[in-house]
Amino acid sequence: MLTQEQINLLNNVEVLLQKNKALAQIEQLMLSCTPGLLALADNLPALKPYLLKSPKLSRGEKYNNLPYRVLDFPRYYKKENAFAGRLMYLWAQPFSFQFYLAGKAFQNHQSALLKNLATEKETDWLIGINTDPWNHNLSEDNYLSLATSSIEDIHQLANRPFLKIARTLPLEEWHLLPEFSCKAFCQFLSLLK
Repeated sequence: MLTQEQINLLNNVEVLLQKNKALAQIEQLMLSCTPGLLALADNLPALKPYLLKSPKLSRGEKYNNLPYRVLDFPRYYKKENAFAGRLMYLWAQPFSFQFYLAGKAFQNHQSALLKNLATEKETDWLIGINTDPWNHNLSEDNYLSLATSSIEDIHQLANRPFLKIARTLPLEEWHLLPEFSCKAFCQFLSLLK
């Protein structure tokens, strides 16, 4: 049975048109981040194998039954190895830039990453604590704030097959997304040194 609220929603064309228009603007905004990210990547010869593929925009309507947009860069996936960045908008959540390392890519950078994360307390990084690398929600059961994590929390990451870290930008600050994406990418790369 349809409820009256559902009937009212189904009769409201404007809601869907506004949603589609807003998501199209999110896509354009995300695509406007690609020149800056590519320019940064051009100056990273040591990471070239991970940066060969161009950024890719994906869209969908069913991530937890809600719309999403994703700009993948870098996007290196080879079997169990990954070196990836995902600039994301999940409906009703802030923008996020989530970085995912697995397999040899994680092993190669693990020592520097963990050492730098342990001393990076003033930032607003989030550390992925879920066992599912494809869970992108910014909830407390998926991410732990680096600012409130202990050294032991960080050292526990060494026992995992992958690492995910993220930074967020409130939706209300949408106009800062190109700057935010480049800054987050640079800050992530500095953790690898």
